[in-house]
Amino acid sequence: MDGPVTKAALLDRVRRERAGWEHLVAEAGEARMHEPGALGAWTFKDLLSHLTAWQQFEQAPLEQALRGARPAPPWPAGLDPHRDQDRINGHIYDRTHGDSVAEVLREARGAWNRLEEGVAALPEEALTDPGHYPWMEGKALGPSVLEHVSLHYHQDHEADVRAWLAERQPSRPSD
Repeated sequence: MDGPVTKAALLDRVRRERAGWEHLVAEAGEARMHEPGALGAWTFKDLLSHLTAWQQFEQAPLEQALRGARPAPPWPAGLDPHRDQDRINGHIYDRTHGDSVAEVLREARGAWNRLEEGVAALPEEALTDPGHYPWMEGKALGPSVLEHVSLHYHQDHEADVRAWLAERQPSRPSD
């Protein structure tokens, strides 16, 4: 994050990222949720499920700070997120492909709610002090979680999604 890290700045970033996500969902529109191409052969709805599962994994340290225990990842135990990404992504797809758009959006919005509520619930020092949680290995909890939550979409998927959306824009008459 640029500039000084405060709880207020972290909450602002969560809200901006969520607003960007909501804008993306609105831009795709309900009618296009089942169109393939947003992530290879996956539909936009499949991509949303994928992003939500990884967001839940990336915000696990925040959940650990709030509840004292890190939640299990949203895939089978024993899969390593650094080595088994294809298997994890296949599991996410298999588990969520049949979900309705309403279910996918409810799950995603719930993850965003938990992220904002978690940041709001913790004291500023717990979010911003790199030494506060030994298990964070010298990284401040708030900036680390927010960076990981947003990085996946922005770095790995945003350009492809933007291209997919642009392909489907109605053509404009020439001037």
